[in-house]
Amino acid sequence: MSTLSRELALRVGLAGRSLDITSRAMVAVLQEAVGLPFTREKFRLLDAGGLRRAAGALLLRRAEAELHEALEYLQGLRMADIVCGDDEDDFPVAPCQCGGRAEARAVAGRPAARLRLVHSRR
Repeated sequence: MSTLSRELALRVGLAGRSLDITSRAMVAVLQEAVGLPFTREKFRLLDAGGLRRAAGALLLRRAEAELHEALEYLQGLRMADIVCGDDEDDFPVAPCQCGGRAEARAVAGRPAARLRLVHSRR
C-alpha cells in the first residue's frame, strides 16, 4: 500500500473533477497510465494520449482540451481557488501564502456547502 501526498491527492481530485469522473475512477486511470506510486515526475511525463489509452471507454468521447485541462491539474500547472457564494465578490477573500506564493484564497467562517472551486492558472 502506498500513500499519496496531500498535494498529489488534490491534483488527482481536481483532474477527476474537471473530467466529471470520481476520484476513485481517476486513480484507476492513473494507475493504469503511470503505475504506482504516483509522483510529480510521472504526472509531468503523462500526455493526453496516454491518459486516453489508460481510461479506455471512460474518456473516449472527451475533447482533447478537456484532457489537457486535467493534465494541467495533474502537473500542477493549474490550481483551484476556493471561494464562497455565486460570485467571487460576494464575500471577502484573503490571499493565503503557501510556500512563498499565493496558491489559494481562503474564506473563513462560511459553511462548506456554500464553497465552490474557481479554476485558475498559476
